Amino acid sequence: MVLNGAGTNPRGLNVKTHGVDGLGVFVGDYEIGVEDFFVMVLYVLTNTDLVSNDPRVKFVELVKSLVVTDGWNIERDPSCKRLAKPATATKKRGREKKGGRRN
Repeated sequence: MVLNGAGTNPRGLNVKTHGVDGLGVFVGDYEIGVEDFFVMVLYVLTNTDLVSNDPRVKFVELVKSLVVTDGWNIERDPSCKRLAKPATATKKRGREKKGGRRN
């Protein structure tokens, strides 16, 4: 994903995740372990008082609404799971799921 939002400097900053034996978060040229990434997110969420229309409240509501569903690699690993927004939990990268398989 590419960050182009207001306040992002430099614009176009690349963000990636990678996980095989461990999950890592890559922001530009930096790698952050997933545990440290979550510590960073918690810090951002809790370090200051809320302001009017604070985007942190909407973000927390979004995270609370996530559901566990079949993972992206279900064909290779039937036990594979991921988190998804409820509206996208039955879709696989833009394609409807039927019987646990992509069309």
